[in-house]
Amino acid sequence: MKLIPHSFKANGIEHHLLKRSGMIALYGQLNGTGYSSFEIHKIRITKASTMKFGERIVEVPEKETLASNEQFGTYGWAFQTKESAMIKFQELIKLFPT
Repeated sequence: MKLIPHSFKANGIEHHLLKRSGMIALYGQLNGTGYSSFEIHKIRITKASTMKFGERIVEVPEKETLASNEQFGTYGWAFQTKESAMIKFQELIKLFPT
């Protein structure tokens, strides 16, 4: 299974995994001087599937999935401070223990 990335770029912003507990992840959004904001994601599993591109069939393996922009508020949350992000992180760990 493909795991969530330790770092990625989305919407022009670098994201770095700061902490993970079970299926809850904390990412920091990096700017030139440090972390400017933080995101919490409830990780979900996307089942393996096949996709057809013309005559070509591609196997897509099972993978962990982060919240898309449209899923924020349900599977993802954004915070201005690490302290406020950690409150949500701890809350979600209690709701979804490993």
